[in-house]
Amino acid sequence: VKYMQAANRIIPVTGNAAGPTALRRIGDEIRSRDLVISAMYMSNVEQYLMRDGGFASFAENVKTLPRNEKTVFIRSMFGMGRGGPSWHPLSVPGYNSTQILQYMNTFVTEYDAGRIRTYNELLENGYIRP
Repeated sequence: VKYMQAANRIIPVTGNAAGPTALRRIGDEIRSRDLVISAMYMSNVEQYLMRDGGFASFAENVKTLPRNEKTVFIRSMFGMGRGGPSWHPLSVPGYNSTQILQYMNTFVTEYDAGRIRTYNELLENGYIRP
């Protein structure tokens, strides 16, 4: 990670993922380098975007990002939803958080098909199973 950061290959961004500029400018920068996103760490930002009504704008922003079939979202789940993270099939007893991966293309497909309307549906639909 330190090498990648020194080589300017990790781009930390502070901004609104549902806004008109943050994610789209990331996409523009990556495209200008003739690259695609390999991984995007979301933590649990989408939980707040769902709550605040910005999730649809976020999903539209994601569609504009340069990606390929291997591009993934990395998400973290913390004591929420159905009584905590232990409800998810990838949760490990005794741990406070669960990390899941989802291919970005799968996210777009699931969203466009109307299968992601709630945060729990986001976490349930299309995650990569080990």
